[in-house]
Amino acid sequence: MLELLHLTKDYGSRRVVNDVSLEIRAGELVVLLGGSGSGKTTLLKMVNGLHSPTSGEVRWNGTDTRQFEPHELRRQIGYVFQEVGLFPHLTVAENIALGPQLAHWKDEETRQATEDVLRLVELAPEDMLERLPAELSGGQRQRVGFARALITRPGLMLLDEPFGALDPLTRARLQQSFVRIRREVGLTAIFVTHDMVEAMLLADRIAILQEGKLVQWGTPRELIHSPASPAIQQMLRVPLDQVRQLESLLAQDAS
Repeated sequence: MLELLHLTKDYGSRRVVNDVSLEIRAGELVVLLGGSGSGKTTLLKMVNGLHSPTSGEVRWNGTDTRQFEPHELRRQIGYVFQEVGLFPHLTVAENIALGPQLAHWKDEETRQATEDVLRLVELAPEDMLERLPAELSGGQRQRVGFARALITRPGLMLLDEPFGALDPLTRARLQQSFVRIRREVGLTAIFVTHDMVEAMLLADRIAILQEGKLVQWGTPRELIHSPASPAIQQMLRVPLDQVRQLESLLAQDAS
């Protein structure tokens, strides 16, 4: 469905993404995992043309994405990011309807689709449609951001650390909601995170980036059993050690 072919991105003399190639299958969730400065977000933004590659290409269903007009490409690709980016002076309904308006949907079609997508993200339309972003909790704003990205039924969803700013309980709930939504609508997605546990829980396959290079690519199970380097092994060891510490605490309480 989506091919990233030898993507490279330079900013002056600094190489941010270095010859990365990936293939994302229809219906798959691929996680881009790495620390700050590893090139995750830059790679993500090259997928929908927000950044142009220095070299290499992105192919969408076999077609080089440079063959699309930017607005046509982005209409097919939903984008959700950590800051949500809701317009503060617009109601929830108006924020969600931005995509349909650009696509010249009829008013009744937009209204019905807005209500449907709010229910999909577990928000009640009768409570939400006329509220402003300032009246919402962080978790509610993030769900509205999902609804805005989903309403036009994009073929691909890009998510840039969408849960990073949320408290642990809200984050866990939204992760579960996202898994349900993805399965329900058959969504193909690329998800950026620096959180190994989040990556392991959500991903079909994980691409680990370090200093702009793709250093390992595989399923969570493959990464756990066959880390490609001591650095990746150490990255994987941290959440596993945390689990063992919790198990030890629980065992002490039981005794």
